[in-house]
Amino acid sequence: MKKIEELDGIRGLAIIAVILFHCLRFSHTIPALSFLDLVFGSLWIGVDLFFVLSGFLITSILITQKEAEHRLKNFYIRRTLRIFPLYFFVLGIVLLLSCLNISPFREVFSDLVYHFTYTFNIRVALYDWPEAPLLNHFWSLCIEEQFYLVWPFLVFYTSRKRLHRILIAAIACSLICRFGILLTTQSWATQYAFPLCRLDGLSIGALIALRFTSEQPNYRLPQIIGTISLGATACLFLIFRGFRIEDPILIFILPTLIAAAYLPIFCTVLGVGDSLLKKTLRSRILRWFGKYSYGLYVYHQIIRVLVREYWGITESPLGLIVVGGLSVGCSVLSFKFLESYFLSLKTKYAPH
Repeated sequence: MKKIEELDGIRGLAIIAVILFHCLRFSHTIPALSFLDLVFGSLWIGVDLFFVLSGFLITSILITQKEAEHRLKNFYIRRTLRIFPLYFFVLGIVLLLSCLNISPFREVFSDLVYHFTYTFNIRVALYDWPEAPLLNHFWSLCIEEQFYLVWPFLVFYTSRKRLHRILIAAIACSLICRFGILLTTQSWATQYAFPLCRLDGLSIGALIALRFTSEQPNYRLPQIIGTISLGATACLFLIFRGFRIEDPILIFILPTLIAAAYLPIFCTVLGVGDSLLKKTLRSRILRWFGKYSYGLYVYHQIIRVLVREYWGITESPLGLIVVGGLSVGCSVLSFKFLESYFLSLKTKYAPH
């Protein structure tokens, strides 16, 4: 699959949104700008952009490798070399520091079994979020890993037509599951983290991949659906005065709407011709953030908790500068001295 530079820019947008959501508020520091908290407090939707992007990228790669020799082995080796080294390196450090009874690491010790087995999102869905937030953001990494366990087999051994039907059914399944929870327990944590409730973003990305890899790609229908969804999303933002993540009514419909609202971005990027959006997504700064997005995602929340506990720095412009700066430093060093080595092994053990 030919590299599309704009996709790195999309990844950069997603990680910037997530970091702003976790690190920036104005109500306690600059009250005159507190109205902006409605925006920054809604940027958890950056995770949904990651899901759509992952669904698109993974499905596109799998389709192009459908007839390749050792396709399953190569896929899982490449995913393992990309994801596991940093993930288990960080978990190993957390385990060591928790055994040494150092706060805030000791508070997450009892949950480490879920993190090591990529089932933390299921723990959240069943028992709610832990009080210690150090590794709470790992829930989305679990969703993606669970997706990787099933999706390659469906792509490799199912026809394109049947795949399309499966993806539509998966989107409907997510909506039905979240609606059922809304009518019963009204647990936003279950709606937000349970695997069957989060199939929609990945599936919408995969649907775009099916069009992208077809003989004659046509993006008119997803463009229309995306535009309508974008308008509906904007209306919900005004009605609810932001996207409060703890609202089970919003969490019932919003992940699907948000994922669909991202469709115009992908349609523009994948379409013919250049545009201001494409030029923006190809900018060095967004592609730079996209390159280090995995490390930034893994480190930023841990650093945020640490600077809050030991330095008393909360979500504020200063917090953004401190957490953002330290996260960038850790991510760059991690990529250079840890991740790059394992990425270099891809061509040796799993050549395309």
